[in-house]
Amino acid sequence: MAKKSLLLLAALLPVSVAVLCWSATTWQLQTKLASAGGVLQVRDKVPQTTAGITAYHNFTTSAPVPVTVTANTGYKISSLTRNGTAVPVGNYTSHYVTTFQKSGTTQALVAGFTAQQVTVTAVVSGPGSITPASARVSYGGSVVFTSSPNAAGCFLTSVTGGSVTDLSGVPVTLPYSRSVKITASNVITPRTVTANYASYSVNAGVDQLAQKNAVVQLSGTLVGGGTPSWSQVSGATVSLTGAGTLTPSFVAPAAGTYQFRLTQFVSGVAVAAATTQVTVVDSLVNDMRLRCMGCHGITGVFPTPYVFPGWSSSRHESAGVSCITCHTDGAMPTPVNSSTVDANSFAYRSGAGSFCLNGSCHQPGSTHRSIGMTCSGCHGSYRNHNPATTFSAALSACFSCHGAANSTHYQVRSSLSAGDCLTCHNPAGHNPAPDAAVTPAHFNGYTSYANPSYAAAYVTPVTACADCHVSGNPRGSADKALLQFRTDWAASGHGNGNAAPWKNSAYFNWKSAGTAGAAAKESAGVATDCQRCHSASGYLRFALYTSIAPLATTADRYSEPLACNACHQSGDFAAPRAVSPRTGYYSYSGAATGRVKVSTAYPDAGRSNICLGCHVGRKSGATVQALAQVTAQKNYSSAFWRNLPFVDAHYLSAGGQLYGATGYHYPGLSYGNAAVNHVAIGGTGAGPCVACHLPASSHTLSAAAGNFTLCNGCHIDAGTVSAAFLARRGDEFASGLKALAAALAAKGFTPLTDAGGKPQYPYFSTTNWGGHGDGPGNMGAAFNYNLLVHDPGAFAHNPAYVKRLVRDSIDFLIFGSVDRGRDLSTTIESLLSSSSDREKAAAFLSQSGSGASACQVCHGTATDPLTGGNIIADYGASKHAKKSGGAACVSCHAPTATSAHPNGEPMLKATTEINPKCLNCHPVHPWPSEGICTNCHNGHRLKAVLPAPHLANFSTAQYVTTQVKCDKCHYTAVSPGVDSFVLLQEHRDWAKSAKGDYRSAALTSFDFKTMGTAGASPATTVQKDCVRCHTTTGFNNYVNSGFTDIAPFGVPGDAPDGDRTREMIGCPACHAPTPFSSNYGRLSVGIVDDITGTPDVRSWYNYSSAATGKIIRSKLFLDSNAYQLGDSNICITCHAGRLAGDVIKQVTTNASTGAVSCSTLPSIVCRLGNGAVADGLINDFWGNVDFIDPHGGVAANMIYPDNLRPGYEFRPASSSTAHANVGMPEKGPCVGCHMGSPSAKHAFTALSTASNGVIGAIRSEACANCHGIGAVAIDPNELQKKKEAYNAALSFIATQLTARGIHYNREKSPYFFNTAAAEEQTQAARVTNWNKSATFRGADLMGAAFNLRLLDSGSGWVHNGVYAKRLLYDTIDYLDDGQLNKSVVITVQEKKILDYIDPRR
Repeated sequence: MAKKSLLLLAALLPVSVAVLCWSATTWQLQTKLASAGGVLQVRDKVPQTTAGITAYHNFTTSAPVPVTVTANTGYKISSLTRNGTAVPVGNYTSHYVTTFQKSGTTQALVAGFTAQQVTVTAVVSGPGSITPASARVSYGGSVVFTSSPNAAGCFLTSVTGGSVTDLSGVPVTLPYSRSVKITASNVITPRTVTANYASYSVNAGVDQLAQKNAVVQLSGTLVGGGTPSWSQVSGATVSLTGAGTLTPSFVAPAAGTYQFRLTQFVSGVAVAAATTQVTVVDSLVNDMRLRCMGCHGITGVFPTPYVFPGWSSSRHESAGVSCITCHTDGAMPTPVNSSTVDANSFAYRSGAGSFCLNGSCHQPGSTHRSIGMTCSGCHGSYRNHNPATTFSAALSACFSCHGAANSTHYQVRSSLSAGDCLTCHNPAGHNPAPDAAVTPAHFNGYTSYANPSYAAAYVTPVTACADCHVSGNPRGSADKALLQFRTDWAASGHGNGNAAPWKNSAYFNWKSAGTAGAAAKESAGVATDCQRCHSASGYLRFALYTSIAPLATTADRYSEPLACNACHQSGDFAAPRAVSPRTGYYSYSGAATGRVKVSTAYPDAGRSNICLGCHVGRKSGATVQALAQVTAQKNYSSAFWRNLPFVDAHYLSAGGQLYGATGYHYPGLSYGNAAVNHVAIGGTGAGPCVACHLPASSHTLSAAAGNFTLCNGCHIDAGTVSAAFLARRGDEFASGLKALAAALAAKGFTPLTDAGGKPQYPYFSTTNWGGHGDGPGNMGAAFNYNLLVHDPGAFAHNPAYVKRLVRDSIDFLIFGSVDRGRDLSTTIESLLSSSSDREKAAAFLSQSGSGASACQVCHGTATDPLTGGNIIADYGASKHAKKSGGAACVSCHAPTATSAHPNGEPMLKATTEINPKCLNCHPVHPWPSEGICTNCHNGHRLKAVLPAPHLANFSTAQYVTTQVKCDKCHYTAVSPGVDSFVLLQEHRDWAKSAKGDYRSAALTSFDFKTMGTAGASPATTVQKDCVRCHTTTGFNNYVNSGFTDIAPFGVPGDAPDGDRTREMIGCPACHAPTPFSSNYGRLSVGIVDDITGTPDVRSWYNYSSAATGKIIRSKLFLDSNAYQLGDSNICITCHAGRLAGDVIKQVTTNASTGAVSCSTLPSIVCRLGNGAVADGLINDFWGNVDFIDPHGGVAANMIYPDNLRPGYEFRPASSSTAHANVGMPEKGPCVGCHMGSPSAKHAFTALSTASNGVIGAIRSEACANCHGIGAVAIDPNELQKKKEAYNAALSFIATQLTARGIHYNREKSPYFFNTAAAEEQTQAARVTNWNKSATFRGADLMGAAFNLRLLDSGSGWVHNGVYAKRLLYDTIDYLDDGQLNKSVVITVQEKKILDYIDPRR
């Protein structure tokens, strides 16, 4: 038995051990959702979302097991129980994360959720209610509100935040007048439900009494808006006119009672209605006799017996206005209208006279009613009930108000007749407000100068309507045609009645400020002649008769501005008045001097003579000079100047400045404009004032009104003159005057100003101007300042003249004399504290002492076509400008000594016209012709050398060097042994071309003449050979040696006494040595080919490194038809590039197997791989190598890509020569295309391109020889599209490279960098590691960059579009994923690029 027990125990032992092992390594986690609304996730187990089900999870791991509880949107965690213990939810309302670890007992987690509550708020607007005020709703739930109107006539008009039904749940149409339910559904965020109510009501008007066949007008009103609709309820059928308005009308066909209903509709729903009744009688008179007089006549109750006869014969009766209309609120006998009569006595009620203006009969907006005037004021007593009257009869009533002091018509109350009133006022409608066109400025009846409303007026006792209106009739059609002119005039200085020149003041009464029996020309020193310019009437006396007699001797306060009749005949405004040429009278009278007569006769200015009558001042600088002359030899001369009140020029003497006549001229100096001024504008027709200030007859008097069209007809570069231009010049002028004011103050002559900084009379308080030596000059400086500060447009009227006045005045005040050659820049600096004023004053006074003073206003930014420098700056630094009596601009440019510019006649510009003028001052230069002065001498800079860039400052290249002299470009054979200097258009075209850009980096980046290798040729070396294409001399040496001589020449510029000149690629690079033959023969470039017999160019593409050794590659450029490429060989020599894609990798592909192998010709890849292409592509060499640059100028290799392909080819490509036929068989493609423009061959531009890069035209005739005939037609737009697509593709490739950590900068060698920051793109930051990743590495990545640089340095899109597109397509294809899988259409999203390169050709 013991044995059996032992056996049983042995048998159970493995089972027990297994159970013990399982229990020792496994533990359980039980999870459950107490309520739904979220997710319980145990590690990677199936998420739990259903409530009430326990999930059992068994684990053996001892690592923490993550458990996440997440509430759904709109729910929150409400409870958490872990192992039977509640876990505080706290902030864990949206999610809860915990872990469970292995333990000896079963663990558990129970989670519960509850829906979140959202608040819905109810709001009511208008006469209604809504309940409840708010409600809490479970997330996604709904809530119902009840809303009702407060009273009858209230309607629900709109609801926001919910849907609307009636209380039974049926949708309703708004507006709605009963209670509704508003349901807010699917509430997931706080919401506001708004119910909007409105009240509606309608009034159909009072019942009416009307006469048969009379027009009856109904009158209703609506409250709350909506649409009115009238309908007839009863009575004989009538036709309502305007039934959809508030005031329809009808004609009653028969006596009887008519009833009408007015219904108010809102959104098509009728919301209110009302009725009115009209009683129609056969005879209104008979009816009133029966209804009213039946009682009033028998009883004798007021207002019998005279009322009925008056009313029955009045316009009221004929208009249907009856007793009932005015005296009752309904049918008689009651109720009585208490507004008009007393209800008990029927007596007239005080104030009832305004009842007529009730809005139904006469409009209540009457100006009269608003001030309390009753109808009887004009229409007589109410007692006879006949309001008939006439305007004339009522006129006395008008002036009882309007003729009082300080009223509108006070000044003209005695000069107006009834007819005059009706000109402006229309009493119809009982609103006598003047016509809208009658502005308040027409009348002014204020009597106090201090009154802010006091002003001059258009209508005065001495003016008439005809002074401004055609035939004196403002309502006439002919007059209305002139309304715009008067409107403009009214806003101008001439028509502004509030302006000081027209308003009388405590100091002057303009109409009486004159002298009887005197004429202006005889009135030396007469102060009282103001009326001649400060009133239209006075101006006419002066302009027509030179009379300065007063207009009136009384001091009535009225005055008028310069009205239309001053310039035009009264009543007829077809043309201005004809006024003779003007004379300015500048006389002076004093005790010491007696009468000093001074006058200036002005030339005939045509219609501008009208303006000059008042705009030439009352004193001039000549007055001061005259005083100096009459006192010069007197013993009291110095005393006179030490006790002399300031001589005032008066205001706005623009004409005087225009003609250079009013300023103080310092003795011995010229103030003429040397034929450059504005006096000739408008000729003797309009004249300068009218032509400029009345453009297109605009009467604003603003030159800007014509958009400066007149100005820009003369000023260079149309559009120079603008508001901004004038503002800038005005600011400079103001700063110049500040400098003059400061100079005056420094001498003790401080200008007087008011609190606002404006000049204040008498402008200078001093009377001591110095002695007879400096007194006139000091007074003259003050006079010039005051003259100009009172003419704010002086800087535009005569710029040169004004600048000289300011400049000379400052010069005299500071230095005691005037020296036009003296530099005042330091003086200006010391006078002005503001840097802005200093800058502006300096600009204003620039060249003010030289002959360019006037010219610089227009030509200040002009560029010399020969030097590229600023013309004015060059002239200002020249001997012409600095030497006393030196040549002015007009000395060379004016056709004659009396030429008027700018609009009189154009200045001379052609050198053939200007050169002979040099001989006026200089002896004949020993050249073959006297017409070549400006060929070598720049007339503006005057250096006795050739203008730049013939000789330059060594920061640029230049035309003349130690190797290239004048004869290389400018000599041609006229006849055997006779050579002539020539300056051709071809020279100018070349100078403006890229070849002539003497600032080009291709000429200035290095001292290229030293960058060559002596004793070597491209066939043997990879050393420097830049000299062969970056200098003319090096190019000549290279092509004349059979493409072998690449030696440097000259002395390096950095050597002691070195040659710092840098050559251009000029005429001798292409043309046979001078003197040029008649056909300007070209160099013959090329080595004669043994097979074709044609001279061909051989270009070299060499590379050398330690890893590859020396690789020497060359390419012979020849035509497939054995045609010679002619003159294009000159171009091909330097436009074939320095390296090609085949030098990096050249392989062959087995046509049968597709296997790729190295070509027999050497390339970098095959050298690196020892003949194995794959090894060479990813060799470590690519991890530390500089970018292999194709160089610029690769056009020829693109046109003829075969034999040594220019691009790095990812796929094998077939032959793709393009444009090789252009210019054949003589010129070749380069010359045939780029010199195919018939008008500018030496511009080398096949296309005309705007400054923004947009192609505007095809200049080369070569294009049309094929395109549209044997090839696809092209136009500028089509070419622009190709160009833009090409450039967009290049930008895309650059972006792809950027993604690989390679940043391209076309402006900075070596072009590819490890950083995008331009300031950090140094040699140290250049890309040398082309093994960027396992996908993008080695030769292919270098090749992608090579292609970008190749195509970006030349116009591949036009030279060989097919080949360029292949390179673009394959490069993008490689860079998108490192494979050539034609994924371009997926990678490139820009349609413009895809349309250009896809499909690959």
